[in-house]
Amino acid sequence: MSYGAPAFERIERNGVPTLVITGEVDLACVDELRDQLHAITSAPLGTGVVDLSGVTFLDSSGLGVLIAAKKHAVAANADLALAAPSPPCRKVLEISGADQYFEIRD
Repeated sequence: MSYGAPAFERIERNGVPTLVITGEVDLACVDELRDQLHAITSAPLGTGVVDLSGVTFLDSSGLGVLIAAKKHAVAANADLALAAPSPPCRKVLEISGADQYFEIRD
């Protein structure tokens, strides 16, 4: 388990399924992240949101799972948006170009 092992909390904000993540998102947690994202993107409400405000670290494996979840949502006529990425997350999103792929809600 990584030092800043993430915590996942599924909530609804204004009727929208939201996954709030805190801690480090890396290879050690991608299976759990994938399961959590599947749960919010499978909801019949159209759009899921991932709150990244409490994420202290995001590596390429975590980013890959986010991108795969976005593709899965779009294929199911839904969407996946990101909310309030922390500075470390925003840097990874910008460097990778993924900030152009996701709707980012500040």
